[in-house]
Amino acid sequence: MSTVNYTEIIFKIKEEYIKHTRVNEDGSVHFTLEMPVVEQVYPHCGAITRKSKGKRPRDVKFGAIQHHTVTATYLERRYKCQKCNHTFIEKNPFVSRYLRFRKTNMKYLFRQLREKGAFAEIAKRSDISLSTVSRYCSKLGITLN
Repeated sequence: MSTVNYTEIIFKIKEEYIKHTRVNEDGSVHFTLEMPVVEQVYPHCGAITRKSKGKRPRDVKFGAIQHHTVTATYLERRYKCQKCNHTFIEKNPFVSRYLRFRKTNMKYLFRQLREKGAFAEIAKRSDISLSTVSRYCSKLGITLN
C-alpha cells in the first residue's frame, strides 16, 4: 500500500489532490495540494463559472502522526465571476476560510479542552498558538483553574 492510500485514509485527502509529497530529515511530512478546475458558484450573485484567475499558496497544519508534524501547501485557486467580475476562492475540504489549521485540528483542540491542564499545554499538544487556544476558549466561555 502506498503512502497516498494512507493519506487518503488518515487525512481524508483524495489522491488526485496531492501533487507532491516530501519527508524531511526530522521525519515531518509536507504535501503540496491542488484541486482540479471545476465549475464554481459565486456565493453572492449565484453565477456559475470555470474561469480561473490564478492560484496562491496557503500553508495548512494537518497535525501530528507518531510525533511528526504533517503540513501542506495548498495551492488555493481563485475564480472570477463572469457576471459581476468579482473574484472568490474555491470551496475546499482542507481548511476553513481565514484559518491555517485543518478542521480536524479544531476538533482535536476541543477534545483536549476536556482534560485538565493549562492553555499552554493544550496549545503545545495541539500545535496551535496560545492566543488561538485562549480565543476559542473565551468564545465558548471555558476557564481553567
